[in-house]
Amino acid sequence: MFEDVFLITACLQGIKEMKEIARRQASVEALHESVEEKVLERTSALTASEDALRQSSEQYRQLVELSPEAIFNSDPDMLLFAGNEKDMKELIGRPGWSDMRAVKTRRVHAVSRVELLIPGPRTIDGIERLAAIFHPATPSQ
Repeated sequence: MFEDVFLITACLQGIKEMKEIARRQASVEALHESVEEKVLERTSALTASEDALRQSSEQYRQLVELSPEAIFNSDPDMLLFAGNEKDMKELIGRPGWSDMRAVKTRRVHAVSRVELLIPGPRTIDGIERLAAIFHPATPSQ
């Protein structure tokens, strides 16, 4: 009889533990499903943002590369050229460029593509160069 009571008690304890395991498993599965939904939502939002950025970048590239008139019309105070000094001088030597305010005031600067257009450790150097261009040191500093 003692063995029967012990066996029944062990079975009840086993059933109780199995129910707890099943409850925990259901909780984990619900949490997993919730996380998966959030990942899908965020991935979708990120994809939409990337698409918008890609489209905006392409429009900007087309505007700048295909339409120098847009640059002339904006007549910027400063012009940053992503490339080397030689190519920059060639560009501003072309007809129309010398009439721009930035060229007249000598605020045309060549900036390194590697430092600014390719993310990496050199980006900090590029940012420091931009800071020096935008905020040149005054004689009192």
